[in-house]
Amino acid sequence: MAMKTLPVQEAFVLVEELDLPPEYAWFNELNAEERSEFFKGLLEILIARKEDLALPDGRPRSRMAALDEYIRGWQATVEIESSPELLEAIQRGLDDARHGRFVSQEEVEEFLRDV
Repeated sequence: MAMKTLPVQEAFVLVEELDLPPEYAWFNELNAEERSEFFKGLLEILIARKEDLALPDGRPRSRMAALDEYIRGWQATVEIESSPELLEAIQRGLDDARHGRFVSQEEVEEFLRDV
C-alpha cells in the first residue's frame, strides 16, 4: 500500500501545539520544518541496524541510548536557540576561536583552582 505524503500545512503534528509533559514542552518551539527533521531522524534511529547505532569509536550503543541522545540533542538545541544571551556567548566564542583568541588548558586549570 502506498503511503500518502501530506503537505506540511496539513500534517497536524507538524503545526499544532501539542499537550506534552513538561520535559517535552520544548517540542512546541519547533517550526514545521524542524519537526519534520526531528521525526525523520527519530525514524532513522528506530529502523537502524544495530551496528549502525554504534558510537563513533565503535562501541555498541542500545537503541534506547541512541534515542535518548537524539532527543536530548534536540532539547539542548531548542534551549540554546531560545536564549539570545547564550547564542551571543556562543557566537563570541566561535569568533574568538576563529581569530586565535583563546586561553591554554593551563590557564583554565589555574582559573578553576582560584574559583
